[in-house]
Amino acid sequence: MKVYHKATTQGHTCEALEEKLLEKVEIALREVIGAAREGLLALSVAVGLEVLQSMM
Repeated sequence: MKVYHKATTQGHTCEALEEKLLEKVEIALREVIGAAREGLLALSVAVGLEVLQSMM
């Protein structure tokens, strides 16, 4: 069976990249939860800003 994908990306292991991604997702979720506690309007603004940031 041929291997088409390498286990590392630019000197980083896939596990390390996954760990960094999970950490960023966790931080983003904490921010969204905090905004939800402040109210629905704050949550809507936070989500809109996150979408805008991801598009840039």
